[in-house]
Amino acid sequence: MPSRGMKSAMLLAVLLALAVALLGGCGRSAPTNPPPPDDAVATTKAPSADAPAQPKPAEADLTESQARELATRLANETWVAKKPLNASGEPVKMTFHPADWRAVELKDGRWNLSWPSGSRGPEARVSFAANGSDPKVDVSYAID
Repeated sequence: MPSRGMKSAMLLAVLLALAVALLGGCGRSAPTNPPPPDDAVATTKAPSADAPAQPKPAEADLTESQARELATRLANETWVAKKPLNASGEPVKMTFHPADWRAVELKDGRWNLSWPSGSRGPEARVSFAANGSDPKVDVSYAID
């Protein structure tokens, strides 16, 4: 009868052999997407220099909500970069918000948004193409 140590050694040897057998094939699996046969490969030509450029798909026009969001981001970025001053010559901290634009219209293919201050305070005028391109931004602090 084998001793207890001999049984443990035999069990360890069997488990080791089983592990090697199971793990030995890892990393050698067949590719999941074999290359196509030579006759199935399509040939393409590079566009020639005199070929007409393909038109880009038209970009969708922004909704009013998207126009407000874009105008807000552009106005805030410009405000931070420009650092407008109040009547005392101190920088004015300001954050524009999408819901606070007082005039928003899409006219002649351009969004036009304005933030009038009245007689004093921050002002902003932002316009861009209906799809959001070609932005024009003007921010200032009205003193009177």
